[in-house]
Amino acid sequence: RTIYPVLGLLAISAAFLSPVFGSNTTTPEIEQQPTDNDAMSAIASGVEWGDMVIVSSVIIGAATFLFRKYIFGAKPAQDLTIAQKAAATQKGVNAAVPRKEYDSDRDFVLKMRNAGKNVVVLYGSQTGTAEDFATRLAKDIQSPAVRPLVLDPELYDWQCLASLTDVELVIFVLATAGEGEATDNMEAWFNALASDPESPDDSDIPEFRRADGHELDEDMPLQEISYAMFGLGNNTYEQFNHHARVVDRRLLALGASRVGERGEGDDDADIEEDFARWKEATLPLIRQHLGSSTPLDSGDESAPEPTWKVVEVAAGQQARTKGEFFEGAVVAHDSRHPFAAPVTAAVELTPSADRHLLHVEVDLAGSGMRHESGDHIGVYPTNADEEVDLLLAALELLDKADVPIAARATDPFAP
Repeated sequence: RTIYPVLGLLAISAAFLSPVFGSNTTTPEIEQQPTDNDAMSAIASGVEWGDMVIVSSVIIGAATFLFRKYIFGAKPAQDLTIAQKAAATQKGVNAAVPRKEYDSDRDFVLKMRNAGKNVVVLYGSQTGTAEDFATRLAKDIQSPAVRPLVLDPELYDWQCLASLTDVELVIFVLATAGEGEATDNMEAWFNALASDPESPDDSDIPEFRRADGHELDEDMPLQEISYAMFGLGNNTYEQFNHHARVVDRRLLALGASRVGERGEGDDDADIEEDFARWKEATLPLIRQHLGSSTPLDSGDESAPEPTWKVVEVAAGQQARTKGEFFEGAVVAHDSRHPFAAPVTAAVELTPSADRHLLHVEVDLAGSGMRHESGDHIGVYPTNADEEVDLLLAALELLDKADVPIAARATDPFAP
């Protein structure tokens, strides 16, 4: 390919040198045809050493630029675009990087089974929303027959995905970051499933493995696993829910079976409503896939084993009191660390109407926040002392009215 710029360089050099190495005569039409000796004399007299140095420098510099790849080596990786680097990296993974050895500590299927679970919920979260949805989903679906475990995929190897069986389930809760990108903690999984970033559907088949050595189908290595999928995104971005959509397509292409439809939450509209609607449609299908999940379904009228227990907080241990929501100092208040703002005024605006409408004022002093249109407010109600005393009397706990208590999980892996 370099022959064309070289020829061009020679042509430019010839054009540039022609006046320098040409004759000094200005009226060639009245002169006789010069002899060879006369031409050599004209060239010698028309060229100075300064001109020779300049012309030589131009030629050497141009040649160095054209052949820089061969002189100084290939273009460094940091000069490539992000897409080029990702494609180059994925293209050379199998050839340049030896296959990763099995690490039982990074086997999420083994961890799930050792914990007595049959569902693993993996979240791809950038700001914490998908992680929160995954935890809430695990709580909603938990039952004697559906035992979920919430895990961060960044801590585990995607190669173990093929170890799941048809009596187990993986649920993906995946947010889309940036312009259709995978979240940081799902990057390795996404790159393995979609090795071709420009055309994910044309990606190579990942090299999954099973700890038991079971041979996998070369074209559809995930044909024995089942999964559910919910994506979080914002439709104001062009690549809406791209992360979840690509992972969903790749799992199906590799033989996996999806339970229910892929859910898509839109943060620009009502993502909570989207999530609730997807759960309402999908959770019964998940329970059906894993067997009877409630006493009503199974005909078992015995009470399920509790996953939480109430314990008394010993003297000297830290306990939360009325108005204290978090342990330790909170530097910045947000949706996860709300400010306990006291209500300073509450006025009934519709005293005679069927609709109950209140005008409420709260004090934000000390919060560092300013109310803006569209902000949300959460309500932390308190129980009337009289009703609390009635409950304590019914439970024969009046003598322990001022003893702090705490709820502790009986299952160390409880969501």
